[in-house]
Amino acid sequence: MIEVINLSHQYQTASGETIKALDRVNLKINEGEFIGIAGRNGSGKSTLAKYFNALLIPRPGEGQVVVDGRDSRKSELVWEIRQRVGMVFANPDNQIVAPVIEEEVAFGPENLGIPPAEIRHRVNQALNQVGMAGYEKRAPHHLSGGQKQRIAISGALAMQPRYLVLDEPTSMLDPAGRQEVMRTLKQLNQEAGMTIILITHHMEELVEVDRLIVMSQGQIVLDGPPAKVFQETQVLRELSLDVPQVVKLSSMLRQLGVNVPWDVLTVDDLVDFLQPDRNPKTGNRIS
Repeated sequence: MIEVINLSHQYQTASGETIKALDRVNLKINEGEFIGIAGRNGSGKSTLAKYFNALLIPRPGEGQVVVDGRDSRKSELVWEIRQRVGMVFANPDNQIVAPVIEEEVAFGPENLGIPPAEIRHRVNQALNQVGMAGYEKRAPHHLSGGQKQRIAISGALAMQPRYLVLDEPTSMLDPAGRQEVMRTLKQLNQEAGMTIILITHHMEELVEVDRLIVMSQGQIVLDGPPAKVFQETQVLRELSLDVPQVVKLSSMLRQLGVNVPWDVLTVDDLVDFLQPDRNPKTGNRIS
């Protein structure tokens, strides 16, 4: 479990103004969850992410972060926390340092002094997990954006973390690349049981997470299943956040008298509901 306790963070701008990036945040993330964190720029979501794997350490009087019982304020535990919590950022080009993919994925384990045979096993396993087996000898600069981001994810996986935090991992990708990355994250969560913490401004990516957290001005303002959070349309609008297109369409259908359930969040969900021949459990059709 990752536990955030009364966490605050502030910094000064170049003009000397003090900005509160986090304001007494309390949060528990359980193993195996797929968490989405949304918020407009400056909401504090990226700052919070850096505390999860001890890139930022709470200062005295500003709360604490505990990962599997390990308090990040204890310097002797920081490296262990960073092994448990992997981190992937928006631009894979800023993370990839090796000229060959297998060397890139092996970079982290080599720095840990892991034996070569174990490194080879980890590289193969990590590339398989992200669907990039067979690319070991390729050069990263020959890959598409989505493939590069999957290599960045595999580099984090080679460290065998229990939690994987991704800060806007699809922000620089085209729709096809975003789908590649999201498909990979869902597989890691559902098949490998890995805890995923996804920070994104693409609201469509958040419909299939287990739990959606919305932040504003350094605080958590909404926290729950996506179907429940997306009902708070007025709150989201005030925070300059949109809802997915299917959620908008479902709302319009409700206004027309079609009783679309609130847990209809994807195109497939909506088609299943509207076409009884495709899904015999529903008896709804618009003619």
